[in-house]
Amino acid sequence: MAWLSLHTDDRQPATFWTYVTAALAKAVPGVGADALPLLASAQPQVRTAITAVVNGLAVGAAEVHLVLDDYHLVDGPDIGAEMSFLLEHLPPNLHVVISTRADPALPLPRLRARGELVEVRASDLRFTPEEVADYFGGVTGLDLAGADVATLEARTEGWIAALQLAALSMQGRDDVGGFVAGFAGDDRYVVDYLVEEVLERQSDRVRSFLLATSVLDRLSGPLCDTVTGQSGGKATLEALERANLFVVPLDARRHWYRYHHLFADVLATHLLDERPGDVPDLNRRASRWFEQDGQSQPAVRHALAAGDVERAADLVELAVPALRRTRQDRVIRGWVDDIPDDVVQARPVLAVSFVGAVMSAGDTTSAERRLDDVERRLGGLVMPQAEDTSGSPSPVVVVDHDRLAHLPGTIQMYRAALALAHGDVARTVAHARLAVDSSAPGDDLTRAAASALSGLAAWRDGDLERAERPRRRSFTAAYKLAILAEYDAADEPGAKGALLRREGLYSSHLVEWRRARDAGALAALDARPRAGRKSPQQVENDRLRARAERAERELAKTQAALEVVGKAHALLELLSESADTDKRSRP
Repeated sequence: MAWLSLHTDDRQPATFWTYVTAALAKAVPGVGADALPLLASAQPQVRTAITAVVNGLAVGAAEVHLVLDDYHLVDGPDIGAEMSFLLEHLPPNLHVVISTRADPALPLPRLRARGELVEVRASDLRFTPEEVADYFGGVTGLDLAGADVATLEARTEGWIAALQLAALSMQGRDDVGGFVAGFAGDDRYVVDYLVEEVLERQSDRVRSFLLATSVLDRLSGPLCDTVTGQSGGKATLEALERANLFVVPLDARRHWYRYHHLFADVLATHLLDERPGDVPDLNRRASRWFEQDGQSQPAVRHALAAGDVERAADLVELAVPALRRTRQDRVIRGWVDDIPDDVVQARPVLAVSFVGAVMSAGDTTSAERRLDDVERRLGGLVMPQAEDTSGSPSPVVVVDHDRLAHLPGTIQMYRAALALAHGDVARTVAHARLAVDSSAPGDDLTRAAASALSGLAAWRDGDLERAERPRRRSFTAAYKLAILAEYDAADEPGAKGALLRREGLYSSHLVEWRRARDAGALAALDARPRAGRKSPQQVENDRLRARAERAERELAKTQAALEVVGKAHALLELLSESADTDKRSRP
């Protein structure tokens, strides 16, 4: 069995399918070994990876059950489309089990009509009177009278969570019949009453722990220690699990837990009722822990829950480069809505980061406005001095100082991209030239993008000769960036050596491309098949075409390099759209 407990942070397709593949690999060793690199690439090939996993499972004979717990936390079009593909191509020995609070966005009617769907609904999970009696008599050890069992079954409608709460409340009571007789109200009041009874029976330390940690979606011992300000969080979680106090383990090693959803909701409500002033500080502590643990998304989420938008903005500014490298643009776009504009406007680095996010969403108007705001800020940029204790507000806030020097070139690069999107060739070329001239030392990324924009502008204008030189410059810079990015990611000496050897081949690849690029002009010489042996010219044409094909493959790697180092945002989408438009418009 392959079991995967899901979280809202798993909504990105590459992340979700990486975890699915890893879970299946634990159940069937060796499965997915060729799929994981496809998911970890700059442009994750999700469907190809799924196909590889399905093919790997199909060759085995063992039955495999893939359980996706809390699927509703990741359900959506991005995940649903590929899940539908998986369900349509399931091998006979793979069975998918989905637990969710709502019907998933999957082709359920079609699967139902084919007889390929087994559904377990809420009504199927309700305990019958006989099952209620067995539960209290066999599991909890409470020997209830038949009338009491019938009363509890009727008032809880067989809901096991409420029955479990009732059993906890009845532990140690002498007058069980009186408790059951006084137990009344609709489902919501029943739950509220039972939880009050459970919480009141806990020690002060455990009760405080439960309320304080209710701000967390996931719990671990060290995280709980930080949030509660106490030690022994791991032992407390293990004790809660042993006591069946609605703590659900999320992994086999019992490192991560979560509260039962109902219990978590009620705990959070009581925390707001009893200790509303503690909620911001509890979230700030959680945010700091996640930041130190390298988990930027929950760190930002808890900072926002604490109402600390300044801290959230700091975290977002630092997190953006890594998220761009892993193509999590949707996360960045979500933060655009979460961080108030006045906070963003005081932070030029963050503001420019958000420009790429809004451009990828097609909002060029917002992108231009944000660039105008940043340029006004940079025009009067005054950085606060370390010894300045006057308390006067600084004009700008910068957290990622390394990227501050890149802003002038990056801004002009975005200006060039916007001009190209509007079809203004002259402005595209002008801003691209400014981007190159104002780029910071070592900023090959901006120079590569600006050169590509200048080349595409010339291409759109019909000047193919003028387009050639900037396009070559962009490929050169991008290829170097790919080598450096892969070199930095390599941990083994052998891997680094292989990358260095690849760097040595770089120049020869480009020379080969230049020589082979005109091979298409010679194709007409041997377009028609001829009898007998090929002429020397035909042989030479074949060789040139082979070089061209190889060069094309190298150029494809070069273009992909932009995304490897973080150019997987709106700029490349605009470039791709412009190139496609030009191709379609030419005879």
